[in-house]
Amino acid sequence: MGIRATIIPQLSKIPLNLAPDLEKFLSIVKEQLEVGWGRSKRGNPLDKFVTVRNLEALILNDSTTITALKAIEHYALNEKAIALLDSKLVDLQNGDSKSIVYTVPAGKRALITHVIIHGPTASLAGGTDFDIGSGGSATTWRQTVDLSSLTTVTTDYIVIPSIAATPVKYTLEPSAAEFGIIPVTGATADAQATMAVFGYLI
Repeated sequence: MGIRATIIPQLSKIPLNLAPDLEKFLSIVKEQLEVGWGRSKRGNPLDKFVTVRNLEALILNDSTTITALKAIEHYALNEKAIALLDSKLVDLQNGDSKSIVYTVPAGKRALITHVIIHGPTASLAGGTDFDIGSGGSATTWRQTVDLSSLTTVTTDYIVIPSIAATPVKYTLEPSAAEFGIIPVTGATADAQATMAVFGYLI
């Protein structure tokens, strides 16, 4: 961590002329501490204390540990299950520009399964046409999405699946794609809501 190790002073000898029980107790404590700090000839090195500094050195320098951590990273939830990829507050009033919610990581592609719009800050009445996807016009995923029924502030939500009435073909969102929403015919009021994007990475 860039901070020098604490200097632990040597334990002094146990004072003379103590009560026998106290002298025995202090001898045991002294022996345990010296074994723990590796300062006792009788101590086994495997019985030494482990400090946070020791653990940091192990994690940063041990190749086996690093390999294990990389394996865990490889099995990230958003690559092995449908997960929340990201959520952000988006602008939904008529005339607002595109709001970007999720950017696909480098070297990955995203399969979007569904989107949830929730917690509007004002009524979305009048908002009958929104496009959701990537690109400047956000037309790669779902178009003409009607959010006008979200009229109760903070409590309403709507789930937008990746399929309409019949199965629809979609294209994987490529690396660096900026997935979001744009009002085509947005809400009359100056409204925002939280947009949550679900799916997984390939």
